[in-house]
Amino acid sequence: MNRKKARVHNGIDLRARFENVYAMLPGTVIDAGNSENGGNYVKIQHGICTCIYLHLSKILVRQGQHVTAGQVVAISGNSGKRTTGPHLHISCKWSDNGKYFDPKVLLGYIASELQKKQTVLTSSLSVQQLAEQN
Repeated sequence: MNRKKARVHNGIDLRARFENVYAMLPGTVIDAGNSENGGNYVKIQHGICTCIYLHLSKILVRQGQHVTAGQVVAISGNSGKRTTGPHLHISCKWSDNGKYFDPKVLLGYIASELQKKQTVLTSSLSVQQLAEQN
């Protein structure tokens, strides 16, 4: 077996061709820079976890900066040795034990929370529209 091909791939790769990269949760930028394999990266401490956004073409935040959920922190790209084309790689680690976990867990939670807010907003608008008709 070729050891280079057997490397563990912690995280997920998302299709992104030089697009905005958003902070998934509020947090603090604990590192932003460049590594040989990952290229330009941003590492954000979100409290319960730390997420690293890799292969960026441009970093828009600095170490120590506080970010909000949905804030643009970078532009995706194709930097670093471990990339075959423009994309966004996201890796996440639990703060308590430093173990990697599948970022889909976090993305699923965020999608669920956004759906709840959308439902509440839609319900509020419907009640308001009914009140205005009466």
